[in-house]
Order: sequence, then structure tokens, then C-alpha cells
Amino acid sequence: MSVVEFAEYLHKQGLTFGLDRELLSEIGQRSQNGESCADLLSEPSRPKAGVGPLHLLKIRRALLRYQALSKTAASGAVEFYDRLGILAASWAAGHTQSEKQAGVLAAGFGAATGATLKRGRLRVHLKVAAEACPEELAELAEHSEGCTEIPPHRWFAIGRGVSAGLLWVEVLPPPGELEHFLGPAASRELIEDLARSLTKPVLDTITERANRRVIGASAEALYGLLSKPPLPGVVAGLAIDKRAIHVCVISSKSAEQAEFGIEDLFGLTEWLAGRAAEYVGLARIGGQTTFARLIHVLTEKNFLLEPVPEAGLMKQAKGRPGPIKAAAARVVAERFQDPLMGYAGLDADQMGLGEYLDRVDARQLQAALQDVKDVVAWERRQAKTGRRVSRGFTFNPMVKSLADLRPGIELNGFVTNLTHFGAFVELGLSAQGLIHLSELAERFIQHPSEVVQLGQSVTARVLEVDQKKGRISLSLRKESRRPVQKGKRAQALKNLDAMFKK
Repeated sequence: MSVVEFAEYLHKQGLTFGLDRELLSEIGQRSQNGESCADLLSEPSRPKAGVGPLHLLKIRRALLRYQALSKTAASGAVEFYDRLGILAASWAAGHTQSEKQAGVLAAGFGAATGATLKRGRLRVHLKVAAEACPEELAELAEHSEGCTEIPPHRWFAIGRGVSAGLLWVEVLPPPGELEHFLGPAASRELIEDLARSLTKPVLDTITERANRRVIGASAEALYGLLSKPPLPGVVAGLAIDKRAIHVCVISSKSAEQAEFGIEDLFGLTEWLAGRAAEYVGLARIGGQTTFARLIHVLTEKNFLLEPVPEAGLMKQAKGRPGPIKAAAARVVAERFQDPLMGYAGLDADQMGLGEYLDRVDARQLQAALQDVKDVVAWERRQAKTGRRVSRGFTFNPMVKSLADLRPGIELNGFVTNLTHFGAFVELGLSAQGLIHLSELAERFIQHPSEVVQLGQSVTARVLEVDQKKGRISLSLRKESRRPVQKGKRAQALKNLDAMFKK
């Protein structure tokens, strides 16, 4: 068996973007020969042909899946464009030597798998006693869910339980349908074998779908994070804990560091002004710390402010000489000044790009992220950027603490983390806000990355404030949806607690 040629595969996947097949085949061949995104984008004919950076990133991710598919297929005369076709042909060959009958059985296998993916269900079972299983995994067991409904985060959570020998997954085909896919001559034994054999292609397809979505979301998150243009002039980084403000000012010629008490804002602003700092990046270290008064004072002094994502910050600081908090301040400054260079050396799971990245295909993930870095670097060289970005934090002078918040108030903030259930937003207060997935857009979305990116500035409306627990619920919608069902709301709050405990 073999797979269709790459251009046809892209056509089947809906990823041609209107480009002709000859060009798509060329991109695939040159990519497989080791050429980078930058190499391909630098061809003078590419812009004229309509090949843009974001199109190319998706085509290259598709190529990685195509290469994995090619390895699955053996040599032969029949072409396939997915693993299902390969598995169907293998199953049919094991039940007949007739080429004609094999074609009928393979078609029936494919149709049965497709029907199960559309209308079938998955049931998760415990392999051990409930008390021997972590609570978060035990909660996944003993209920069924439609194959089309299960989101990537839940599927990968189940996968962890399966890998640990704690869970197993049963595939439930749509009742009464399988006997129609193999023709009237099919025996009961053949139908039962078909039902058993559907498990692998169904689970593989769900895994591949989740893999594709998670890698795509992570790549888009990285592009949003790195594509901010570098800042000119003198940049300061502030790493703030409950007792002190650790500062690093960097310019093209030098770096200088200092430390101020958490209340010594006059000394801080005078020191920054004395070094001609224009831009100030902020990040918390060591727990929740309010930014409100600090932001208010710095804004009055006309500094351009921006919270800097904290994911992986201390990891980078540990690799630097000197005290770790002083090193963290320098990392904040470097991230703020030039994200492309400031986040260099961090793995995907250390950058806050998404969840369950340890469950996806590591080679595909790393290649997809490297392509993003290459594209951003190419855009930088071309003096282009893939999207317009705003730099700076506009403080709401009426809001200095959680006590000042009321439903309906609009706040400016920066997206600091994306999860399967929503986006976290830095507001300059003692707690970050959460925009639940259902409040990110007027339309239905499957992941926050469809609407917002890491580091993006947003203006959100306050829905609810829980001062005791330090929770702020936000919305980007013009009008909030109806209240989330009680069970879903409880799970969202549980997820929120887990995020803050990390």
C-alpha cells in the first residue's frame, strides 16, 4: 500500500488555499529535502503565487502528518490518504483472498469506522479500584461520551490513565448498524470481528485529531507570542514578589540592576528615569502580588507598561549567573524587549503554549514550533509582521483592587495563559481574570487560540468577582451567554483552583 501524492493529500485535507498542485508538490518536495520555511518564503515567486507565512505553516504541519502516514503504509498499488484506508485494506486482506471481495470488505470497514466516529460512543473503565486511582482520573471513568464530542484535553487525560494502567477505553459502535456495512452475505462471526477491529482505527483517529488540534493551537499561540516587534530604546524588566521589586534595565550597550522595597515606588521611578528607561515589563514571582498601585504610579510617569507572561520565567533565570530574582528581572526585560530572543531555549511545555503537550507527537510538535520561529525571523528580516500588535498597558484609574470591581466594568489586560477552558488575563490586580471559553466569542469555538493569543491585549467586561477566593470572571462577548450549567460551572471552578495551585 502507499499514500496519495502530497498535493492530493492536501486537497483531501482542505489545505490547498487555492494554490495549484504543482506548487504544492514542489513545497512538499523541497520541505522533505530539508529546506526551511524561510527558504521557501524567500523565493521571489512565492508572494505572487499567494503563498503566505500562515498558509505555509499549516502546509508544513500537514506534511509532518503526511510523512507519518507514509511510514505506516507498505509498498503496493492502492493509494490511501489516511491511516483508516490502510487499516481497512489490511483487515480485508486477512479475511479473503479475492481482490473483489477485499474491496467490498475494505469499503465496509471504512464505512463502519466512519459511522462509529460520527455516531458511536466511548466508555472509559477503571482497571483498578477507585480508591487506588487519582481523583481526576477516576472522575473520567464509568461514563460514555460521543466520539465526535470528546475534546483533546479530556482525551489526553484519559490517555495518561491508560498509559499508567489505570483506565481502559471501550468503543461502542452505533447500535444495529454494523451488519449493513458488509453486505447480506456477511457472517455473524465476521460482523463481530469487525466490531472488535474498529477499536484501533477509532482510537487512532481520535488521537490523531486531538494531536493535530493541540499542535496547531500551540503553534498559533507561539506565533502570537513571538511576532511582537522588538522595542527600541531602553527597556526595564521588573520581577516583583511580596517584599521587593527586582529591576533590570537593558540597552544596546549595557545592563544595570537594582532592588527596591515593595513600597518604594518613588525610588523606583526616579532610578528608571535616571537611566532613560522608556518601556517597563512586569512579572510576578513567588505568589500573587498586586500590580495596581505600581501600574498607576508608572503610568503617571509616562512609562509604557506591559505584563510579561510568567511561564518558564524561573526556569530561564536559573540558568543565569547571580541571584535568581535579579536574573528573573533580566529575563523579563529581554522577553519584553524582543520576544523572539527572550523566549529562546524554552521547551513548549515551559512557555505556557497549551496543555498535554507531553501527549502529542514530539517530533511533529518541535518541527511545527521551529517553523513558527523561522517564519517570525523571516518576517523580521523582511521588516514585516504577520499581525498588527499594540504595546503597552492602559490602566483604569478607577480600579486599584478587587474591591473596586463591579459587574459591567471594562478592564484592559494581557492574555498570559491559554487552557482548554479559557484564557487567563493579567489585569494588574492581586488576581488574574479568567475568560471562560463560552465568553470569548459570539460564535462557538473549541479552543481559546481561535480568538486570542498569548501576550495579546484585550478589553474585557467583568461578569463576576469573588473577593474571598480571588476570582475574576470576564467576557469578550457583547452580551453574556446564559449561565453555565451547574456541573460545568463546578468543573470550571475546579480547573481554576488547580491552575492557581501550580
